[in-house]
Amino acid sequence: MITYKLHKSHQVIEINYKGDIYLQELLDFINSMIAKCDLPYKLKSITSATEANFKFLYSELEPIVEAMSCLSKRIDSLKEAFIINSPQAMVLATTFKIMNSKSENYRMEIFSTKEAALRWQGIDYF
Repeated sequence: MITYKLHKSHQVIEINYKGDIYLQELLDFINSMIAKCDLPYKLKSITSATEANFKFLYSELEPIVEAMSCLSKRIDSLKEAFIINSPQAMVLATTFKIMNSKSENYRMEIFSTKEAALRWQGIDYF
């Protein structure tokens, strides 16, 4: 299950992945974000996958990269803090980060705690 909350005052979207996360579910979520009209132009994302079990392989990341590219074209910048706690999520996140490394307006870092992710985003709370 993927849930989110938009904190407009901080221009932050807080995303939580819980349980089994399938490729199509993630693509549907990204596409729903592309369709949203109220996203800030300089968006920060705190994405927690500490309770997620990804049901796809790193070799299947290309459609996600393409969808994120479409999303990043709708806004000026996207700065994503990805919080993980499993080796599988680390492989996926690291591979995804490398695949997006040439994007001019997308930055991603990987963290093990929400506090560190918030600090990197320059946010004390929300």
